Amino acid sequence: MKTLFRDGPALGFRLTALLLASLLLMTLDHRYDRLEPVRSVLSVVVYPLRYLVHLPATLADWSSESLVTRRSPVLLSLGFGVAGDAAVAHR
Repeated sequence: MKTLFRDGPALGFRLTALLLASLLLMTLDHRYDRLEPVRSVLSVVVYPLRYLVHLPATLADWSSESLVTRRSPVLLSLGFGVAGDAAVAHR
């Protein structure tokens, strides 16, 4: 496999450095709340992506709700229960 960077520190050293940096950032954020501006900017940047990811579930919920609410009065007028089962028919 061709690596992106041929020269540089060993992978173990990179992993250790990244782990220490992440622990340092988490500690600073927890104790001093230094990353609040960064989180604010990231939330604004990431919101459109979150919206697009959640859109299919939102549309599915809306369509099922719409179909149920439009179908229920028709089924009730035909003598079926709210569930629409033939076993619940009241004729």
